[in-house]
Amino acid sequence: MSSSGEDYVSEDSDLVKRRIANYFGDGTEYQLDRFLSNGIAAHAWLVRYRRQDQDPWRKMVLKTPAYVEGPLRQEQFANGPEGVEEFYEESMLLKTLRARHLVRLIEFGDQDPLERNGARNYFGNWIYLEFLENGTLAQFVEKYKAQDIPYVPNRLLWRIFMCMIRACIAMAYIPPGDAVDRYDENEEPCLGSKGSYTHVDMHSKNVMIGAILGDPDDPEHDISPVVKFIDLDHHELYDGGEGEGARQNVFLVGANMAEVILGLENQCLDISEAEEEKKPPVPCQLPWRPAFNTFAKDMLPGGQAGDRMPHPELDPYLRYLICLCCAAQEEERPRLADQLLPWVTQAIRERDAAYYDGMDYCDGEEETDDCVLLFLEKVLGAAPPPQEEVDAGEAEEEQGGGGGGGPESMEIVYDSSGYGTSRSSRGTSRDGRETSPQLLVMDLHERFRQREPLADRDDDMDLS
Repeated sequence: MSSSGEDYVSEDSDLVKRRIANYFGDGTEYQLDRFLSNGIAAHAWLVRYRRQDQDPWRKMVLKTPAYVEGPLRQEQFANGPEGVEEFYEESMLLKTLRARHLVRLIEFGDQDPLERNGARNYFGNWIYLEFLENGTLAQFVEKYKAQDIPYVPNRLLWRIFMCMIRACIAMAYIPPGDAVDRYDENEEPCLGSKGSYTHVDMHSKNVMIGAILGDPDDPEHDISPVVKFIDLDHHELYDGGEGEGARQNVFLVGANMAEVILGLENQCLDISEAEEEKKPPVPCQLPWRPAFNTFAKDMLPGGQAGDRMPHPELDPYLRYLICLCCAAQEEERPRLADQLLPWVTQAIRERDAAYYDGMDYCDGEEETDDCVLLFLEKVLGAAPPPQEEVDAGEAEEEQGGGGGGGPESMEIVYDSSGYGTSRSSRGTSRDGRETSPQLLVMDLHERFRQREPLADRDDDMDLS
């Protein structure tokens, strides 16, 4: 964050806020809630909107240029208001990809109050995006570390990993022809991809956590929130499929996963900065795996954990894949379509609480549905919405219509106060294990305790 951005927030945000409020008008359909965050090029504002007076308020993010007041305005608007190109480029990319694990673009067309009321000459460009209520991946790490929770459950880590893989597939495999709406289905590889985008700026503050979906029919989101990439305005285009752009994204996904597990800052490295003389790779020689050099050195013995294996409770296969994503040689990093996707899909389906209950390094009780939900409730302060509310939202979706990506297709966003209570009264979890009614009121620090390193063993998964 630049000092200029901080100066802007302290000196000019009130003025800009008043202008935005004036553009929105009488407040019956749109209300400016508050300033959310500032960056070098853009600022984010929380806005509430509804179609009719009797409708519930929904939340979205208004993203505006950073310097619309003060001395830097002239520089940013050097070519006139149309010179602010970042938002236009980001909106075009999101229209092209239209994917579930990329932040959703909201379009109002000729109903946009800022457009109607003359904001173009002031802002130049702006975009509306969905509101992701559970913050950034960096904030997630800060929250669980602040509570002295020593680690994240393996089954939650696999699902966070998969969300980022899905986002990378959406960016690497762009279906030919017109834009395809992939909001309501998981992203899949395709033939004849029109191109492959790399995020460029995929650090943990540009990966955000949305609602905890609690969908029993979706193994990738049954006990976990959806994770999405934001801030795609500096993307770069490569040839479609498993090329250089995909390999860069795979590296950054691995680095973000390492940050979540280790709780360390600056784990997400720009590949151009990961030069051997500055940040030399280390050999990765895990049991029964081919050796290679990786930049994820803190995931292995010899780093900050000394001679011990860092986070011994971590699934060894997940550790291996993260190190492989951060391999020093690009050609050694796993491919998205025929390697990462099937490997992680299989892990999510087969490595349930019963699987971990048979492992020496992990207590299967800590990997049950209820215990994972307890972790999320403690860290994020939210639990899945009651099933009847989800059903009501789906019914409204069926009746409301609207094209994908428009405001009518946005899911209802629940505040933490609107979520239901935890499902501790259930006798069994979705993986079929018996659970205790006391699970969700027990001491979290006792449940998630450190364990001894795992003895060498083979993971029963084919990596050929």
